[in-house]
Amino acid sequence: MGAARHLQQHMKRSSMRLVCALVAVAVICCTAFVSAGYRLGVVHNQRIQALAQCNAARSALSRNLKTLRNASLLSDDVAPVEANIKAAFAGNPALTDFESSRAHAATLLAEPSRQCPADGSIPELSALTTTLRGRAQTIRSHARELTQASDKVANLTNAGPRRTLATAISQAQWWVDFTAGQVSDESTRIALSEAIGNARNLLDGNGIVMDRQPYIQQVAALNAAMDAVAVSHNAKLGVDCSKVACVALTFDDGPNAKNTPVVIDVLRRTKTTATFFTVGEHVAKPDEGKLTVSLTRAGYPIGNHSWSHANLATLGDTDLTAQLQRTNDEIEQTTGYAPLMIRPPYSSWNDAVRQRAIAMNAAIINYDTIGVDWARTAPQVRANVVRWTKPGSIILLHDPQDSTAQSIESIITDLKARGFVFVTIPQLLGGLPKPGWVYYSRTGYLTPDQPWTDSSYFTAEW
Repeated sequence: MGAARHLQQHMKRSSMRLVCALVAVAVICCTAFVSAGYRLGVVHNQRIQALAQCNAARSALSRNLKTLRNASLLSDDVAPVEANIKAAFAGNPALTDFESSRAHAATLLAEPSRQCPADGSIPELSALTTTLRGRAQTIRSHARELTQASDKVANLTNAGPRRTLATAISQAQWWVDFTAGQVSDESTRIALSEAIGNARNLLDGNGIVMDRQPYIQQVAALNAAMDAVAVSHNAKLGVDCSKVACVALTFDDGPNAKNTPVVIDVLRRTKTTATFFTVGEHVAKPDEGKLTVSLTRAGYPIGNHSWSHANLATLGDTDLTAQLQRTNDEIEQTTGYAPLMIRPPYSSWNDAVRQRAIAMNAAIINYDTIGVDWARTAPQVRANVVRWTKPGSIILLHDPQDSTAQSIESIITDLKARGFVFVTIPQLLGGLPKPGWVYYSRTGYLTPDQPWTDSSYFTAEW
């Protein structure tokens, strides 16, 4: 009986151990199964994510390829222009960059496009994603480079109109800056500021502009807006030179460290305005450059009198351009503004000079009254000016001359006593001096379509 009970208890304990073992095995199997399933799920999700990243990289590549194709199509439009200007701009790096950029674009566009395999492994998809992203970045960068290269070639084609527009913007800014509170209609200054903004957008924009007309139209818009401000400024001053005996006092050949300050002091003390035509190589000197800045800040219009007082009508195109453009650049760099007017030394001009003036958006300002101050004493200079001045006259003197420095105050006093009113050239002409026009006085001028006429026709008295 005792043995039977002992056996029964032993079997019961064995059964319990077996059950526990089976439960343990089951738990271990379930855990392993769950763990394996989890790992499979993670891997599956990682592969789905890798595939999504690969497809996203491929989509970015497709977009950038489209951008490059568009840039390439634009360059196709520029290519014939580039061929036409190749001789004129031989050696210009913009042409070399354009050609190499087009060739590189063709190579990039010819490369086969790779698909992201739906059954690809994670390492395979990750490697392909990296490759696609790198190619997309390369293509994006090159699309930008090709567009910039095409833009530079287009700008070379329109180099002349673009430079004229840049000059007109600088000229217009002078009108905005120096007429604040001095116009009868403030809306004219607002309109001019808007025209400047539009012109700058065209000049600095990212779009490729092949046609010259947009530049020409913007220059015309700026000139019209400048003229409106000039008219409004004259109205504010209350001087109507069609009714009043206006004269414009002008000074050439300066600035001069010795005598220009004397002239400025007389103008300031007598409350007289004037226009100065400066020589570029003088403006480039430190002291004379400071004088040019002082003249500008005082509101005196500054004109271009060539770089070295050359006889412009005797020069070839290269030297003519250098004499005038170099001076324009020096004046703008020194004062912040490009000049509106050119006075050719010796009053000597021809059609080439007039065409260069048009390209610089400037009028040619000559004169009908002269003091001959380089060869006369101060009393003689005064007598010449007083004798020859009439309503609407443009008077020529030279601020570096001692005889002018000594006679200028008496000239101003005598002419004012005779009822003359001193004004600047824009005030005398009643508005913006028109580009390409040649002025000798308020009523004596030649329009761009009129042929060259000897200056003596306008200055028969002397």
